Amino acid sequence: MAIPLQPQPTTDVERMTDIIVDAFAAIPLLYTFVVEIDALPPPYPSSAIDRVRRRAFYEQGIASLMKDGAVAVQAGNWSAVAIWEPPGFAGKPFTNAGFAGPLRTEWRARVAAAKKKHLGDKPFWHLAFLARNPDIDSIPGAISALIRPYVERAVADGVPAWLEAIDTRGVEIYEHFGFKLVDHVVVGKGTHSATGWPEDGGEGVSGYCMIREP
Repeated sequence: MAIPLQPQPTTDVERMTDIIVDAFAAIPLLYTFVVEIDALPPPYPSSAIDRVRRRAFYEQGIASLMKDGAVAVQAGNWSAVAIWEPPGFAGKPFTNAGFAGPLRTEWRARVAAAKKKHLGDKPFWHLAFLARNPDIDSIPGAISALIRPYVERAVADGVPAWLEAIDTRGVEIYEHFGFKLVDHVVVGKGTHSATGWPEDGGEGVSGYCMIREP
């Protein structure tokens, strides 16, 4: 079952952050945004985006989510972790955390437009993060324990659940839990590769907006 974490800075929150940093170590959008933030010069891929830099990118937004009332949970003895923003969440979504250059600004605008189109002004549950711990064996049912209870709460409340998947594998996983793909967001088309690094004529970096209606 899902075990809640305390919102205050604790060793549990630090452990959750470490899991997210390691699970999201090779995310194309991470590379795109950090290259933009740091004005990193070529060659690419760049070794400057090491674990220390990745942690700095993630931890500020995660700390903000926790401070503002997001719900953090782990399951399977830390086999997986998740952060949910409940309906009426008044804090800043992770998407909007930190400095934004043109590409991150475009990403934020595209995601906001998708939310406006498919959610309108309705309250909703938002899955901000779901990460499997890469350092231990997967525990069957851990991912389900972090998704199903909150999907069921959304159904009971009569509100949608929403998320942004980072790859097609994630889309398949979330479809298993009843989410539907409603928007394929591409940023950096013509300037970035699908892996997130600057590349002339690149196909761009993808994200996938998904909704589960109650």
